[in-house]
Amino acid sequence: MKKAIIGAAIFVFSLSAVLVTAGSPVKKESGKKEVPSLESLRLTPEQTARIRSLRESYLIDREQSRSQLVNKRMELRLLWMQVNADPAKIKDKQREIDALREQRQEKRTSYQFEFRKILTPEQLSKYIILEYGSARGKHKSKRNYRR
Repeated sequence: MKKAIIGAAIFVFSLSAVLVTAGSPVKKESGKKEVPSLESLRLTPEQTARIRSLRESYLIDREQSRSQLVNKRMELRLLWMQVNADPAKIKDKQREIDALREQRQEKRTSYQFEFRKILTPEQLSKYIILEYGSARGKHKSKRNYRR
């Protein structure tokens, strides 16, 4: 039984290592949403460089925290796979996962504030309109307004 658990653990950790190293931290898909709105803001070269640097460091940090989260989830799964699962260990591991999720959200919020600090007030206003738009324009209600 112990050999099976050890074999499963090795498989899970090797799978997570493959998943973590498979993609680069800066993916093309992640930049698609931001490019059209940034182009219309007419950023200065300095602003562009600062935003690019901020985004790259954020994406690298996000990828690292994602891999930590994957590893913690795998560890939790292994704890649940044990015949005599220890509730205290499982609860502790779940707390670790929750703490990592909270850290990721805080980093995301910090990134958004740092991004906004780079923009001028006019650019920020335009960015907010482009990014969030009006409620009617972006997400039309299922109910049609009839006259």
